[in-house]
Amino acid sequence: MSDNFTELRNQTNFVLGILSSTLIPIVLVGNLLVIISLVKFKFRFRNVTNLFIGSLSSADCLVAVLTLPMYVAFYFDGERLARNKFLCLSKYSSVVCSMSASLTSLVAIAVDRYIAIIHPLKYSVLMTRKRAFWIIFFLWLYNVSLFVFPFVVNNYDLEEQACDFFKVLPKVYSMSTTFGAIFVCLTSTLYMYIRIFIVAQKHKKRIIQYKKTVKSSSNRKFDKETKSAKMMAIVLFLFFAFWIPFMVAGPLKYLNLERNLIEAIKSIALFIAMCNSAVNPIVYCWMRQDFPLAFKAIIMCYSRKKSEEHFRDISVISSGKENKNGQLESMEEAKDTSQDETKNLGSSSQLSQNGGMSTGTPRIQL
Repeated sequence: MSDNFTELRNQTNFVLGILSSTLIPIVLVGNLLVIISLVKFKFRFRNVTNLFIGSLSSADCLVAVLTLPMYVAFYFDGERLARNKFLCLSKYSSVVCSMSASLTSLVAIAVDRYIAIIHPLKYSVLMTRKRAFWIIFFLWLYNVSLFVFPFVVNNYDLEEQACDFFKVLPKVYSMSTTFGAIFVCLTSTLYMYIRIFIVAQKHKKRIIQYKKTVKSSSNRKFDKETKSAKMMAIVLFLFFAFWIPFMVAGPLKYLNLERNLIEAIKSIALFIAMCNSAVNPIVYCWMRQDFPLAFKAIIMCYSRKKSEEHFRDISVISSGKENKNGQLESMEEAKDTSQDETKNLGSSSQLSQNGGMSTGTPRIQL
């Protein structure tokens, strides 16, 4: 039976090595497109939330550049590499660092969306670009310290030659950076997004109650912030969905199961977790129309001037207008403005048919 599980583990490592090698360019290209878009098209992605999205994409790039190559090497030649203390510690510290970088970026985005929706009047004061840069700096300083710590304090024993996450790393470190960090971040972000969507629903009901036919600029901005919160809530949900199998597989070592079977299950669960790094750019393209436009401009090597024209042309096609200052509206704002004009035309037509008299809708004075 033990030989069967040994063979299973070897086959699993071989398959995961090939799949991980394929995953590397997918993760790297997708997230580099996001980062380049944020840097190159600042005129389009200039809000604070996109800075945190850039931090999240950087964490995903770290997975492709450091974590995945390290695991590919161990999948194909794990027994020999396990004898090297530096490589063994690098294998686990890299995955902890990249996971923590993604998690802390998601928490920062949740806080940003929470302030924007719950305290909109204070948002521009509290979440400035300078403050966002400082937040990102300290978050990455914390994540780098998580990477360095195992090289300073560890339980690696060359005689045992066992390169196991829960053996070579201090127990407090391994438990706090995985189970503890995920539990704290999950509960805090869950609370914030629940509050966000409760407030969003109340705001929507208030608009319906007063029967406002024209959206004010503040309502349009609130809707835009809510859409952004929905997108990041989906990104957060997918992160936990991809990492939960690994969290479940961790405690299997305390059960009376064959070691090679446990290692095979943990390897599969960890590969699923690292696949999450390839998903975020897809979500951005699905939930926002400006990212696909930016990706196309980068791939087609458009100049800055042509890129601006490209964004403007697409916006004009979808909305039929620019704003009154001659500046390009966002896709969401342009769409909302177009819908408002349609409603206004419909209301004017109805008033004309009724001889200019009101149809009975009460006028609300604010």
